[in-house]
Amino acid sequence: MVPTDVVAALSVLNGHARAFGCGRDAIYQYKGLVARIYAAAGQANARPVGVMAKCNYCLGTGKFFCQYNGQTDDPCRKCARSGYVFLRFTETTIEGHSWHHPWISEGSEIYRRSVGASAIEYDPATRSIWVTKSDQQPENIGFGFVGDWQPNSKGEGTVGERAAELLNTVEDWLFATRPDGFDLRWDIERAQRAATGYSLRLGWIGDHCHYCGEPNIRIGQGHYVRPFEWTVRCCEVHSKMEVGTWDKRVPPAALTPAVLKWAERRSWSADKPGAAP
Repeated sequence: MVPTDVVAALSVLNGHARAFGCGRDAIYQYKGLVARIYAAAGQANARPVGVMAKCNYCLGTGKFFCQYNGQTDDPCRKCARSGYVFLRFTETTIEGHSWHHPWISEGSEIYRRSVGASAIEYDPATRSIWVTKSDQQPENIGFGFVGDWQPNSKGEGTVGERAAELLNTVEDWLFATRPDGFDLRWDIERAQRAATGYSLRLGWIGDHCHYCGEPNIRIGQGHYVRPFEWTVRCCEVHSKMEVGTWDKRVPPAALTPAVLKWAERRSWSADKPGAAP
């Protein structure tokens, strides 16, 4: 199974992803993989849950919004004029951490593996599912109550050293793990590919102007040089520099041990172009 420190780190990263932190898509891949591993072992404690939520397509108006003509009087194609939609998830409880997986994209598959079903069919009329197991009659199961959790609930993001520490914990396990059977092979490879497809946000670096050292600076100069994103402070004079004269080297203060370890997996090192001397 998955080490408890990996599950704990992933649970923190789940909140980081909800805050649209760096590596969001990769983190959701990691979370889905761990849930599938526990589901295959029958230890995911999975259950289908659902909640009514305001329709994002029409913003609750019930009217179809045309990208060319704006709001119309036609019924919304997503909620059929009700202004609300029924969102479905699979809730898993793994090592004491509760996660929610969108039903359509991965939740139904996680639940199917968890209960050992051969097929699952959604019945929109009753908002329930028919679960079929081998040599058994289909069983009708409803979507349970989600409790205090809500979709798109606010998360807490992190940057730099802390983000790198959490991501390293999960990715060290990810790249050391081997598929136990054919079913998980593609899930593991997909998660490993996602690991190298994002940049690490280092946040604001330094308290003074990066170029002249003037203190008490609030103006920021953002940089994106893969695999990093960061912002340095600069005074009013240096904020007007031509882009071509910006210092695009990663400040040494940002290259902590955890950040360097994270970068090494991306074949980046401090002695390559883009790193400050």
